[in-house]
Amino acid sequence: MILPFSHVTEDDQPNTDAEESFPQNEDLKEAQGLLKGLLDGTETLDNVLSSESVTRIDKRINHVKDAMADQRTAKLWIQYLDMVKILQLFIKAERTGNWELHLDAVRKMLPIFAAAGHILYAKSAYLYLQQMEGLPTSHPEVYQKFSEGFHVIRRSDRYWAGLSTDLVIEQVLMRSMKTSGGLTHGRGMDEIQRLVWTLSLPACAEIKFTMQELAGIRYGTSDQHQEATSARKRARCEGYMEARCVSPDI
Repeated sequence: MILPFSHVTEDDQPNTDAEESFPQNEDLKEAQGLLKGLLDGTETLDNVLSSESVTRIDKRINHVKDAMADQRTAKLWIQYLDMVKILQLFIKAERTGNWELHLDAVRKMLPIFAAAGHILYAKSAYLYLQQMEGLPTSHPEVYQKFSEGFHVIRRSDRYWAGLSTDLVIEQVLMRSMKTSGGLTHGRGMDEIQRLVWTLSLPACAEIKFTMQELAGIRYGTSDQHQEATSARKRARCEGYMEARCVSPDI
């Protein structure tokens, strides 16, 4: 963990015991090999989680966190990293369609909403979580669909392509309303015109697919995610190297 120690007081200086508890190079090398094997398919997740090197690394990281608990700056950064981790879990749940992980991420957000003073967010999230946890008894069919990943929408056949319903509404329905040919461009907004425009969307979709078949051009998806291309990887690497050269104190 890298902290901006130029603004740290003497009470916030790193603890020597914490520094000595960082993972050793041997454990890191073994963990790196396990990660490579997991990506190549030669290692299983159970073997990685039960590895002694991974266990030692986890214990040492927790020891460092405990040693830094009485340091104000370090405590602030650890709390920030925990919030980022919760956000990553929520994004992963949405992208992969993992219903249980989605509920777990929302559950972990509740104390953050309350501590930040967002009372309405905390109240709504608590009520939402209560209702969703009761789905197995109140609406078992809906719970079954959500458990199968249907609580998100997929516009492409990829693993990391799930989208939240409100996001899709903004990207598709609201976008089509506000672009050329929509309700707000060249059309009126009375009830009859809104009804005709909305009910014509399924027919327009059928016409679109028919024209694609006629022209021999069809929209398809690749197993490779666009973020996994060499160009995106190179751009992320360049951005990372540029960020390393910028001091956070400037």
